[in-house]
Amino acid sequence: MLDTIFLKAFAHTKQSYPYDFISKIGAYIVDGKIGGVGFVDWRIKVKPNWFVIGAHFVAQEGYIFNKYLLLFNDTIKNQLNRCHSYYVDQMDINKGGGTQTDFSLDEILATLIDHAENFDESNCDSCKGIHPLQTHFIQLFEKFEE
Repeated sequence: MLDTIFLKAFAHTKQSYPYDFISKIGAYIVDGKIGGVGFVDWRIKVKPNWFVIGAHFVAQEGYIFNKYLLLFNDTIKNQLNRCHSYYVDQMDINKGGGTQTDFSLDEILATLIDHAENFDESNCDSCKGIHPLQTHFIQLFEKFEE
C-alpha cells in the first residue's frame, strides 16, 4: 500500500526518488524532553542527507502518534533534524501546532519533497536550522545509513 502512495507522490512531483522501508528505533525530542519513543518506518531520499520520513512513536501517556517530516540527517549526532512537517494527529492539531491539512498522504509527501527540491539554507529558516521548532528532532539509537 505504501508503495502505491509513494508512486502517487512521485506522480505529483514528476520525478521518482529512492525509498526504503526501515525500522530504526529512536526518540522524538521536543524542547529537550522525550515526547515519545518509537521507530522510523520508511524514508524517501530526496537529496544527500535530506529525507522525507514516516515514523510512529508512543508517548509516555500511552497514545501513539505519527510524524511525516522532511529531515536533515546529522550523522555526527545521529539525529534527524526537522525542517518541515504536517500534523495529521488530532491531538497535535488540538494543541495548535504544526500545519493542519486535509491533504492525502501522497499529497503531503509530494509537498515535503517539493520543499526539499526548491529550498535550502539560502532561502529557508527551517533549512538553516534557526526556526523556533528546530528544537523538535528524532534522536536515533542506531545508525541511519545513507
